Parts: sequence; structure tokens; C-alpha cells
Amino acid sequence: MGKEIQSKSLLIVSGCSHSHSNLQQYLDHGIKTWPEIVADELDMELMNLARGSAPNDYIANSVMDAVLDNLDKDLAVMVLWTDSARWYGFEQDICWLTYNLRCMWRLNDFLNQRDVTFYQAATSCPTAGLDPQPPNEDIFKNRYFSKDYFTTQAPTDNMIWMGNEELMIPNDPHPNQKGHDWIAETFLLQYYGKDQKPFEENKNFTEFIYD
Repeated sequence: MGKEIQSKSLLIVSGCSHSHSNLQQYLDHGIKTWPEIVADELDMELMNLARGSAPNDYIANSVMDAVLDNLDKDLAVMVLWTDSARWYGFEQDICWLTYNLRCMWRLNDFLNQRDVTFYQAATSCPTAGLDPQPPNEDIFKNRYFSKDYFTTQAPTDNMIWMGNEELMIPNDPHPNQKGHDWIAETFLLQYYGKDQKPFEENKNFTEFIYD
């Protein structure tokens, strides 16, 4: 998705609490988060814009702003999209599936136009957590849908660590060290141009919380 990135480039990351390195739960458990793991592995400077409870709108906007502020540098972008039940809440009478897929489409289009190298994954199916939950076929029919947003699982599934006690902090909906190692590996596989592991079905979904 762009030019090859050299050592000590700037790695821009955004996401929700699943990517937020200073989340208290991660600090309490001594967890090294996936953005830190990836930046160390690739010997890049890390700009982590992730925030707890951040919606996909924030994720897209924060990356766009950071890219425009750093066009003089060699850039790589990694985004971990969050679930569709998160939003800023200005309009209620809209299609939240379209709203979230459009956020993904907008950032992809922005980065492609600027030839910025980027990699992405989604924590969950874009209909998960919505009430009422649209049928899965609505995902594929949506004009903003692309399979490129979903690099670790089918668009109708959630990341394999969700609902998996071995990959989550005890009594907490966030990934533990093994979970973050798994997420980091998926981004590194993308970076190195290697095939992802075979997709595993996972319908388990962690309900939205304000973290």
C-alpha cells in the first residue's frame, strides 16, 4: 500500500483502549502493548494516538491530522478499528454501520492518495454491539465496505482474543500480554508481506464499556 519504510521512520498508530499504551489496566499488569512491540521490532519512532473509548471517527481523524503534520517524514500507519457501538453522539437517527464503514473508507482513501504506507485490522464485526443489530448481508452491500479493513478475520467475525480467557486480562474486556502479542504479530505479518494465519470464526463480542 505504498513505499517501503526505512529504519527510524515514524510509526503513527491509532485505535481505542485496545491500542492505548497508558491504559491503567495495562500498566497494572505490566503489559507491553502491540504498538510498542511493533515499534521496537521495526526500530521506528512511535506516535500512539489511541484513546480509551475512542470511536472510529476519532481514529480516522487523528491519523489524518498526524499525517498532515508529518509529511516531511517517512511514515507508516497502523490502525486497529474499534466496534461500531462507539460514537460521539451528535446524531442518533443515522445508519451506524454506514457511519463506521465510511470512517474506514475515508482514511483508506486519504492515505492511498498520499502514498502513505499503512496497515489495518478491525477488532470486531462492524455490526457487533449495534441495537438493533443489522443482518450480516448489510455489511457486504454497503457502498463503503471493503474486505481490506478486515485482515485477521472474516468481516462477520471478531478478533480471536475477544471472549478468550487465555488472551484477556482476568475480569476485564481488554487483551492481556498474549493478546497484545497476537495483535502485534498480525501487524508484523502485514508489514513483512507474509500471509496471515487462517481465519478463525469467533462470534464472541465484548460489550461496549467506557474505558
